[in-house]
Amino acid sequence: MTFSIGKNNLVLGSGTGTVVNISSLCGEDILINGVLPSGCPQQYSLTKSITIEALKDVITFQNMIFNPCDNPSTWTNVNTGAINQTLYNDTFTGYYKCTITQTAISSCNNFECIHVIFDYPLVFSQQTSPDIFPPISFGYKIKPNTAAPTIVIDHLNNPIQSQPIFLLFPGTAVSIPPTVPETMDIEVRLTKLDF
Repeated sequence: MTFSIGKNNLVLGSGTGTVVNISSLCGEDILINGVLPSGCPQQYSLTKSITIEALKDVITFQNMIFNPCDNPSTWTNVNTGAINQTLYNDTFTGYYKCTITQTAISSCNNFECIHVIFDYPLVFSQQTSPDIFPPISFGYKIKPNTAAPTIVIDHLNNPIQSQPIFLLFPGTAVSIPPTVPETMDIEVRLTKLDF
């Protein structure tokens, strides 16, 4: 975005653009430091299939939505299109919005259009407990009445700093082999916040 500053106005865009009368907004001069943001936050996405379970699976991780410590990773940088990106780097620590979107009806037709959103501070913890249960918001088209989703950020002790994030559905039956568990395809998207 281009901008120019006049005595009492700010012009956004090229040419005449949109003129904002600064003195009418706040009655005094404004000092603008830095560069205007491009308006496109940094985003990472991945797609996968997970099992629908009431409890976290720390053996096969079939209901894990992601682990920021995975390396190599399957994240795609949405802004650049770069694939196989890893978040396991101190430069990626910070605050994120995480969205989980169900991309197809579940394998047993019990779940459709599940949408989950929560705040996710990415910090590489060196502790093995306690686990974190962030508050979430969610929406859905179809789900069993007893199956409200929850998120668990697990601090495993092997390997240290492993932090699998699970999407759980308490109230769903725990699958016992040889029963085939219900699955759903999802897209996970992390959007970096600028603070």
